[in-house]
Formats: sequence, structure tokens, C-alpha cells
Amino acid sequence: MGLRPECELRVCKMGEPCIVSIGSKAGGCRIALAKRLADHLHVRPC
Repeated sequence: MGLRPECELRVCKMGEPCIVSIGSKAGGCRIALAKRLADHLHVRPC
């Protein structure tokens, strides 16, 4: 899915499902995560 330690992601929509954008604008993608998976993401500000 492109999720790995230290990857850049941006939350596009909170809720169910949680939509996140992964990577750069040119080469990135958006994915939908179920709440039970999104609850386990730990994010730190850039």
C-alpha cells in the first residue's frame, strides 16, 4: 500500500473510511482505511 515507517502522508478525510494521501503530489496516491486500521497510525508533524 505504500505505508512504511517514515513515509509522508496527509489526512484528506477523517471518519469512516479515513482517506489518506501517500507520497508526493505527482507520484502519490490516495487510499481509504478502515477505522480499526487508521486508529493504529501514529503521525508526527513535519
